[in-house]
Order: sequence, then structure tokens, then C-alpha cells
Amino acid sequence: MKTFIRNIKFIIPVLVLVLISESCKDEDYLTGGLPFSVEGTVVAVSGVSGEYNTALPDDGVTYTLDVGGADPGSVNVFVSHNGGTPGALTSVSSFPSTEFVSLAAAAAGANVPLANVAPGDNFKFTFELGNGYNTTESFSADVFIVFKSALDGTFNSVTTLTNQNAGIGWDGCEGQTWEGMVEWERAHTDPNGDGSYIVYSFDSTGAKNEDMSHGAYYPCYNADAAGMPLGDLRVSDVDGKLSIPGASQWGEVYTVKDVAVDGNVLTFGWTNDYGEGAVVQLTRTDGEDWPENLR
Repeated sequence: MKTFIRNIKFIIPVLVLVLISESCKDEDYLTGGLPFSVEGTVVAVSGVSGEYNTALPDDGVTYTLDVGGADPGSVNVFVSHNGGTPGALTSVSSFPSTEFVSLAAAAAGANVPLANVAPGDNFKFTFELGNGYNTTESFSADVFIVFKSALDGTFNSVTTLTNQNAGIGWDGCEGQTWEGMVEWERAHTDPNGDGSYIVYSFDSTGAKNEDMSHGAYYPCYNADAAGMPLGDLRVSDVDGKLSIPGASQWGEVYTVKDVAVDGNVLTFGWTNDYGEGAVVQLTRTDGEDWPENLR
């Protein structure tokens, strides 16, 4: 009897170890795990940075691709556009690898014309093992095309005053014209910006004055720096839609109308609820054209 009990003490741990091993193995098969020879291969995506701008097709997204565990041989990268069918982008066989994908390359990989890509679209990148095993291991990085505004600069301005028939002194200044330099300066230091610009004009002495009128106050009011429309008025560019949010120090609100682009010339009208207004013609001097989507 003592011998049997003594033997049981050795048998029980062995049975427990066998049961644990079988349990793990069964669990692997039940969950669809890979054969043990390649099980544990992991694809890891990290360091995703950058974003897509429809105006800059050569800019793009950078990410680092790595694997852990058994060597899969390669990792195939696919990209899809707005939930469409994924297209083959590239195959990576050296790890870790830092990859860059421009907007043009992403569009080509997803089989979508670059001209059809618009702000708010989405490119999704997926990663599959290239060792021939039907694995469910995959990681994706969602990259949204976001709007970037790049309208800052100094321009030649021809500003012509318009009559809104508001019954104010401005009505008599109809047709007067100011010609000079106007600057649109980013309202924030973020280089990507949020499409918000402070407007300045340069008076006859060369002084730089904040001035949402784009020089219109000079001929009509002979205004100085303190007499310009200030407050928190800004030119706003959201996906090409121009507006003037905020209000002047006198509480006036502004409206933009009749926006037109002709190469390096941008023309638009502004009015405010006091009854002032002007047509502004801004000509770029940097050799570039204004974005065609401005409206």
C-alpha cells in the first residue's frame, strides 16, 4: 500500500503536465493558430507619422515595419481607398524597415486616379505574412487625407471700394482704388496651420498695419493703424472655402463673396454688416498660382 501511494506521488505531476500540454495544444488548434513551426510570427507597425495633402502628391506617410518570432520571409503591404478593394503596394523582406508612401504612390497602389482623391478620404494599409500560411495576423494603419492650407505670403493688391447703398459715408467712396502690398500671415505657428490668416496692409510710409479691409480704408477714411478693422477678424480657408470669421473692434462681421482664381490672381469681394465693402485683387509675386479650389 505504501508503495502504491509512493508511486502515485510521481504519477500525478506527470498527468498534470500532460493535461496542461494537451490543453495548450488543443487551444491553439481551436483558435486557428499556425503550425508550431511558424507560430508566434508577429507583424508590428510603429512610428506612423505624416499626412496626406491633395495639393502635395509627393508628400506622404512614414512608418516602421518589423516582425517578431519566426521569420516570415517577407511581409506584403496592401492599400485600399475609402474601403475599396486593397491593391498590392510593396513587399518588405528586411526588418525593421522604415517605409515612406507618398500620396501618389498610395493612390496608384489602391488603383484610384490621383485626381479622384479628395480631402476627407481614407487610405488603409494592411500587412500580411509572405510565408504562404493563411494567417489572420495583420495590422493596419489608417491614414486620413487632411486639408492643409498654404495661402500665407505677400501680394500685390488692387482694392476697389463698392457701394452697398447703406446710407453711410462709405457710399460716396464708391469706385476709389488703393494699390499696394498686402500680407496674409498664419494666425498660428503650426506649420500645417488651420487655414487662419491675419491680414496686413502696408501704408505709404511702409508701415505694416493689421487691416481686414485689404487697404480699402486708406482712400475712403485716410485711416491709420488704429483706425483699421481689427478685433479678431481673420481670413479662413477650410478646404478652399474662404470666409472671414470673427468681428472687428466695432462688432462688425464680414462676408466673402465672388471668389475667382485666374492663375496667380485671386479676386474676391468682402462686405460687412455696417455697409462697407470692396473688391480685392491679389496677385502672387512668388511665381506660384493660387490653388484652383478656392471658392
